[in-house]
Amino acid sequence: MREVLEYHQVEVAYQGRAVVHNVSFTLHAGEILGVVGQSGCGKSTLLRAAMGLLGPGGRVSQGEIRLEGEKLLERTPREMEQLRGAKLGLLMQNPQGVFCPVRTLGSQMVETLRAHQAVSKAQAREKALELMATLGLPDGARIWNSYPFQLSGGMLQRVAMALAMLLEPTVLLADEPTSALDCVVQKQVLMQLGKLREMYHTAMVVVSHDMGVVSTLADSVLVLHQGIPVEYGPAQEVLRHPQHPYTQQLLAASIGEVGV
Repeated sequence: MREVLEYHQVEVAYQGRAVVHNVSFTLHAGEILGVVGQSGCGKSTLLRAAMGLLGPGGRVSQGEIRLEGEKLLERTPREMEQLRGAKLGLLMQNPQGVFCPVRTLGSQMVETLRAHQAVSKAQAREKALELMATLGLPDGARIWNSYPFQLSGGMLQRVAMALAMLLEPTVLLADEPTSALDCVVQKQVLMQLGKLREMYHTAMVVVSHDMGVVSTLADSVLVLHQGIPVEYGPAQEVLRHPQHPYTQQLLAASIGEVGV
């Protein structure tokens, strides 16, 4: 199967202090990798490293990150700007942070598509409404004309997912996509992520502290503890036969949530 994203001995540092150490994994087309660990262990930092969004004082201090064989760390800021959205999609924990509050959702979808593709507003609208319908979002025309504050948090997260997939990225990076949602909406979002994988053969990295989410979605699992990878392998193997005490501790705390 085609390799689409590779981390090779990646270390991330802020102000010269390493916070993520020696992370390696390979993600194939259509594969979902779950990255788990407690808050502050470096899960989200891994995603930001691929996106080139580590912020002030942050940098990849060792290792390589490759997207479809291309070294991301050698890309210019302008080149990374073009990759974000088109090749690397991002789904954030808080959808309110994705959208401008004073513009309609439709206008923001048009802007996203037209930043990367030569399409008319009508074509952009048609594609967005078609994707929303496929994802089971009710009344896409109403959503198109709505402002972010007019939708519930769960509905807005589902719209953010549609926005992230409009450009059919090679890899979708999902940072705690269900942690702020109730159980019913969480299940809807997980089902939609699975559906998107089937539709587009999109590879995904799903960051979560919830082992139940990971067991539902992931083909492979990477466990981080204090920025250090302690276990990595096929999901069924890691979840059923954890080798590291920290993985065993996470699973013990999630009894009843993990179906393996």
